[in-house]
Amino acid sequence: MKELGMQVGTREYGEGDGMGGPPMENETIVVKAIRKGDWGLCNSIMSTYADESYQDEWREKTEDGETPWQVALTEIGRVELARLVREGEDVNEAPKTWGGNTVLHDACKRGRVDVVEYVVGEGGDVNGKGRQGFTPTVLACRGGMVEVVRLCLEGGGDWKVVVAGKNGREWAEGQGKRGEGVVELIDGWE
Repeated sequence: MKELGMQVGTREYGEGDGMGGPPMENETIVVKAIRKGDWGLCNSIMSTYADESYQDEWREKTEDGETPWQVALTEIGRVELARLVREGEDVNEAPKTWGGNTVLHDACKRGRVDVVEYVVGEGGDVNGKGRQGFTPTVLACRGGMVEVVRLCLEGGGDWKVVVAGKNGREWAEGQGKRGEGVVELIDGWE
């Protein structure tokens, strides 16, 4: 992007990158903008470089092995998520590279209470099976995420779904102290 003094592809950033400091090695301008919540820059890049060569940047992986699209879906703010839903994005759609997991699966796994609350309110499927048969509810149980489990249960989540021989309560028990709050929540739920 010549007018911004930056390239669009994978690069090393200099002092004058205008993005607030040194990036991770090989992080693209798109990923950096997403992490900063600069949706205006993301939209500008998308509209300016919407050709096939630019699409490759959306497939480049970060050091964590995620594509910029995955970063956007997991680091997205509630306001931006609401905008995407208003524009017709389906909260239950699973990106092809996620092996069947949806935004709700990922938010439950990461403990993103704000995203879980919004997606469940928009009809997110708390019992939809994703990668390896895990549901968002069971992922939250497995991670010991008490508030996320509560939101899933309030949205009709079923902790009794068995994945790899364990239900949500058993996954939480296996977490030791980290899962105690989830076990207490489930025991008091019924």
